[in-house]
Amino acid sequence: MAETRPPHRPGNQGAKPGERFPNDRERANRARAAAEALFAPKSPDPEAAAATRAPAPVRREAIGAAAPKPSARHEFSALQLARIRGWMKYGMTVAQVAEVCGVPIAEIERALRQS
Repeated sequence: MAETRPPHRPGNQGAKPGERFPNDRERANRARAAAEALFAPKSPDPEAAAATRAPAPVRREAIGAAAPKPSARHEFSALQLARIRGWMKYGMTVAQVAEVCGVPIAEIERALRQS
């Protein structure tokens, strides 16, 4: 009588009785090591590390001088007013709209009252 055996599978040469795939643990360990290497922190670049250690000093005069002074009055076009109304309809506050437009809150309120 002929014996019935399962077909030969590659990589199944050293299987012990009851062990299906002898290399599963080894493959898992290799995959884990590869993933850890992929997400491991990179070695620091000496130039980048030097740049982050000593930040440039901040000069208060330069910051104050660079801020643009708001104009006395800002005129909004009809398209801008429609956009502002849409923003406010969907939940933006007047302060948020003023910040986006770069104008004082009073200018937004004035433009909405006049339209």
